[in-house]
Amino acid sequence: MPQACSHPTCLQLDDSRRPAYGCDMEFHLQGVVDGHPASWPVLEGAMRIGRSTEVPVSLPDRSVSREHAVLTRSGDRLEIEDLGSRNGTIVNGERLAGRRTLQGGEEIAIGNIMLKIVGAAGPAIQPTLTNHAELDSTLKLEWNDVRSLPPGDIESRTPLFDVITDLGEFLVNRQPAQELYDLCLAAVEKLVPFQRACLLLLDAQGNPELKASRIQGRGTMGALALSRTIVDTVITERASLLVQDAMHDARFGAAHSVILQQIRSALVVPLFDNLRVIGVLYADTRELVSPYTPEHLRRLALLANILAVKISNSRLLEAERDKERMALEMATAARIQRALLPQSPPVPAGYELYARLEPCTEVGGDLYDVRDLGEGRFALVVGDVVGHGVGAAMLMSNAIACIRALLGELRDPVRIVEKVHAQIYATTEATQYLTLFVGILDGRTHMIEYVNAGHQESPLLLKPGAAPIALDATGPPVGLLPGDMSHFELGRAMIEPGALFAAWSDGIPEAHHEVADGQPSFFMDRTPMRELLEAPAASLEAIGSNIFAQVDAFMGEQHAPDDRTLLLLRRGA
Repeated sequence: MPQACSHPTCLQLDDSRRPAYGCDMEFHLQGVVDGHPASWPVLEGAMRIGRSTEVPVSLPDRSVSREHAVLTRSGDRLEIEDLGSRNGTIVNGERLAGRRTLQGGEEIAIGNIMLKIVGAAGPAIQPTLTNHAELDSTLKLEWNDVRSLPPGDIESRTPLFDVITDLGEFLVNRQPAQELYDLCLAAVEKLVPFQRACLLLLDAQGNPELKASRIQGRGTMGALALSRTIVDTVITERASLLVQDAMHDARFGAAHSVILQQIRSALVVPLFDNLRVIGVLYADTRELVSPYTPEHLRRLALLANILAVKISNSRLLEAERDKERMALEMATAARIQRALLPQSPPVPAGYELYARLEPCTEVGGDLYDVRDLGEGRFALVVGDVVGHGVGAAMLMSNAIACIRALLGELRDPVRIVEKVHAQIYATTEATQYLTLFVGILDGRTHMIEYVNAGHQESPLLLKPGAAPIALDATGPPVGLLPGDMSHFELGRAMIEPGALFAAWSDGIPEAHHEVADGQPSFFMDRTPMRELLEAPAASLEAIGSNIFAQVDAFMGEQHAPDDRTLLLLRRGA
């Protein structure tokens, strides 16, 4: 009676199925390639294995050499030999040196591809890597678990301590943002082996934005599509995730996942700065025999905490520097703007003058000017740019410079305003314009010729015992409408003895504050400007100071919402 085959693979079968001596049973080499089961019959003779499409067992994976190994069958004897491959051939976790006889149940790692010899009746290898510790599960660590140090784990933390020690200079120095992010990944590389790693920070809308990435040996990588579920878990729960056997995790499907072709395990940890999660740190590996462990996850989560604090501190420092730089620039702009205003405005003979401008921010959009034009003629200018702040201040500076240049050439207020309008309209956006009053006073005749370009707070001429005269608008605001729609007319008024000319911006009468019912209360509703201007006072200084004091008292602790300008000119009796 023939003796049953004693080959180790045959020995795995029951006696009724074990072939007789001479072993004519079929052997198959099985594995998972590109996520799909694959099987090759093992025939008598040599069968080469490699990445090349010309070898019998073709494994299209970058970890496999073109001709990686050779499997030889001689009857019931199977042997495998590595052909000098780059990543080696591993049998049951041991790197192959020379030729080795295969025993039943042994696994062969060709690069990152796991293969197995089975008999014809043997079970097919399923697309999973269950023979490697916990490769079919995901580990989740809460933040408190990450921070706790299990007994006996001190030695396992030594790599992290060494990395932190090396980070000393990095943590205290200031780096540009991109250099900072790249250095963070360099720190990760010292602590956790990876094929790919990336650092993502949350933008203003809370969406992760790629800031730095790296592929081992190939610099940076392109966009990485992260699973929304996993990222949300990391961010909202402040949890660290170890995804094991990522190639077969349903959450990493093509529709909504990380692009993880051939990725065996991945680490996803929060960048937590002890106040909030500011981003996500990601690393993955293709290594089959040494996937990530819970200790890798714990190390990376702790390092991510340190890096997040560094990034947040760097952002705060940069924001503070930006704030200081902005404050310096605003202070410079304010000085320049103040220099544009007349420091000691000329006063026509026989007149008193009071002028004051208070911007609601460091710089403002109000303007005024008093210019001596010679031959007893003086220019009186008051303007109010729509809005306030830097944009209004720039337009104010442009306008006052333009007006001054024109006053040196022209004496006609209409021509002056027309040219200012053409300049402003041509150089600003449609939403930028200003109201403007330009008057030229003849100190010999006391006649003032003016253009009121949309200045709704019409200047007044007030004389005791007489009705006030309003110098109403004679044209639209400057820079608002096209030239063919902007028509400016000349107005004239006489300043009688004892009469007061007053011009102001709407920041005074329209100063307001919120009251109990939530509706704004306006200063002009309580105290009309005419009453304040007609109040008995010995000097214009007293009248002007009283007006600003009244507005301040009305506003209380609230900040002024708009610039305030007041120009007073009174003819002696």
